[in-house]
Amino acid sequence: MKKIRILTFAVSAAIAANVGAMCVLSGCETTEPPPVQLTFEIPDITAWIDYPPSEISPVFNLEGEHTVAYTTNSDKIRIDGNKITALAEGEAVVFAEAEGYETDFNVICKPVNPADAKYYMWGDGWDWENKAIRGRAKYDKEGTDGKTTVFIGDSFNDLDFFSGFYSFYRGKDALCLGIGGTTSNTWEMFLDARFGYNAIFGGIQPKNAVIQLGNNNVYNDQCSLTEAVEDLQRFLTLMHGKMPDTKLWYFTVTPRIMSNTSYETRVRSINKAMVRFGTGKDWLTVLDVTDTITADDIKDNIHLYPESYKIFVDALDEAGIEIADK
Repeated sequence: MKKIRILTFAVSAAIAANVGAMCVLSGCETTEPPPVQLTFEIPDITAWIDYPPSEISPVFNLEGEHTVAYTTNSDKIRIDGNKITALAEGEAVVFAEAEGYETDFNVICKPVNPADAKYYMWGDGWDWENKAIRGRAKYDKEGTDGKTTVFIGDSFNDLDFFSGFYSFYRGKDALCLGIGGTTSNTWEMFLDARFGYNAIFGGIQPKNAVIQLGNNNVYNDQCSLTEAVEDLQRFLTLMHGKMPDTKLWYFTVTPRIMSNTSYETRVRSINKAMVRFGTGKDWLTVLDVTDTITADDIKDNIHLYPESYKIFVDALDEAGIEIADK
């Protein structure tokens, strides 16, 4: 990806002080160092055809508000402000300019195939669909759009494992609706009718959604680094499109105690990519507690002891989540 940067120079305080001292002795005049110019980074992004637009999130070297203008010569995408809608499969180059600084990045446009093998719904003992239906009924009975906080995702947000949930959140308008064994692809199926499950969770508009997903993408479905990152980003993009006023709080993939260290390397890379994805998005906070969880917190090489869920509760509190009272 081609990057064009304006070269800038900064003079350190120590150097400036030495130059000033020399000029006092020699009688020369001192000048102020030139101001630092604006620069920013924009990684390549993926957008999915017939999905909500993907958001561009530049990372600036200077604080403050900066307006970036985006242009493209491609007919594969549409740009609306900082949002990119995929119109056709392929790649497009987008040019970005702000305050004299220019750069470009690529947009990879992909279709979504509901028949893909990753979109499966295990029945029998797993009973995902019926659990989702019961979770939706619980929200309809006890939840309030714009006020309730929902915890969704895999077993880490399932009451079978997060057994102390209603003790941690006693008196709070919060519901624990996670389903053990699910992946980000499963929850796409719960949100969008194109997958044939009547968008079980479609239409709800909670105040907050706390999400724990990705564990089963990696450990069960054996997704590669690239696949897992793309699947997670696509799900969060879809969820934001379906719930535009809901603040999303995403916990990255948790570590497991395994002899195969390649998993740990992959998980850490996935988590770093997801933290980068969350940068600059006011609707999304990405929380990585990988280094906070120790072997003493994990009871079965996978899940946390009930009391260790305080790690998640504290991380949310520190990040500033506001959970309403009942």
